[in-house]
Amino acid sequence: MVVYKIDFQLLSDTRKQMNNEESAEVPDLDDIENIHNVCVHPLERFEYVKPCGWLRTWDAVISHNSVAALIYHRTRQAIVLVKQFRPAVYANNIEISTFGKTEVDTEKFPPKLGMTFELCAGIIEESISPEETMRKEILEECGYNVPINQLERVTRCKSGTGIIGSEVTYFYAEVDDFMKANEGGGRSDEGEFLKVVYLPVEFARHLIYDENIQRTPGLLFMTMWFAQNKLDKILK
Repeated sequence: MVVYKIDFQLLSDTRKQMNNEESAEVPDLDDIENIHNVCVHPLERFEYVKPCGWLRTWDAVISHNSVAALIYHRTRQAIVLVKQFRPAVYANNIEISTFGKTEVDTEKFPPKLGMTFELCAGIIEESISPEETMRKEILEECGYNVPINQLERVTRCKSGTGIIGSEVTYFYAEVDDFMKANEGGGRSDEGEFLKVVYLPVEFARHLIYDENIQRTPGLLFMTMWFAQNKLDKILK
């Protein structure tokens, strides 16, 4: 992945560019697509200024598109998730005063502060389709061999629009014990360290609103989709 900064101007046809914050007018939202002078170049330093017709500098990461899937285990009657340590989440949960120190006190700030529950997911390789990527990720991370024709495509949307803007394609899959091929856990040779978690299906709606569980927007979205489209049929 490459980190860039993006300069651009938002100008209204009915407004002159202002030279100071006090005299700058509120931009016309109907004219929000009137963007000019866009330049993309490698990030050298952080430099932010105010919007509303001013020249702005923005950081962006050009990243791969990705896939993610909510997996329902028919035999266990459970949702299959992955649990992993996310350094960025951990850093956001500890005191800023610890930044820059040689070592963080893990007794005061235990690693569980960085543990998240997520969908099985992965980046799309250029040479293969989103469906094939999803099949491989389910096998590697969760240990189940799901044929491509049994992957249900849900939707595709933009992700991380503030800094990345890549696309993520969501899938739904069902598995059972007969599809178990390995223990999952991700690829250790790529630095992955995951734990497969089985969430009883009756707790699916609880997962959506329990703020004590560190979960991702993708997991929330797909759990809501699952609750709306699949859960009632399963519980009958």
